[in-house]
Amino acid sequence: MVEGAGENLFWEFSLKIYHKPQVEDGLLLMQDRHGLDVNLVLLCCWLGGQGIRLKEKPIKLLLAETVVWRQQIIEPLRHMRRMMKRDMAICGSLPTETVRQHVKTAELEAEKFQQDMLYDKLNRLLGLDARGADRAGLMRINMLTLISATGCESDKGVLRPLLERIITASSQVMGGVEGDGSEG
Repeated sequence: MVEGAGENLFWEFSLKIYHKPQVEDGLLLMQDRHGLDVNLVLLCCWLGGQGIRLKEKPIKLLLAETVVWRQQIIEPLRHMRRMMKRDMAICGSLPTETVRQHVKTAELEAEKFQQDMLYDKLNRLLGLDARGADRAGLMRINMLTLISATGCESDKGVLRPLLERIITASSQVMGGVEGDGSEG
């Protein structure tokens, strides 16, 4: 399904898009308020940009295969990092920022590992070849399928503007993939 064995093109895409204007904030809102896995949101965009449409069954498989890693490794690291940032006063005058930066690095490495797991599984998943379709439309369909698979249906209205921000940034990163301009 994907080319470039040995290198994780998905990770490279994620690094390019994450710090685009409004993308980081949008992804964190999707994660913190709606329980969406940022790596899977990014995967939906990246695959759509590659001309691949995912159905709900492959997305559910990816969710199932990464949930333990996310819940037992990534989320505790994120919680620890955020707690350290918020509650630095509990440490008095001790230099806790160095430790927090180490935790942040570990969290990023855990995120990369999850993306490596996802990337490795792509060649075994069924996706629809849609290289002739509108890439931004595929990104949108993939993300809406993810939302459906995770049960965030009631949040679609709130999520849609956030998704459109990610699609716009993804289109820019992937070299001019155009959206249909709709925001709703």
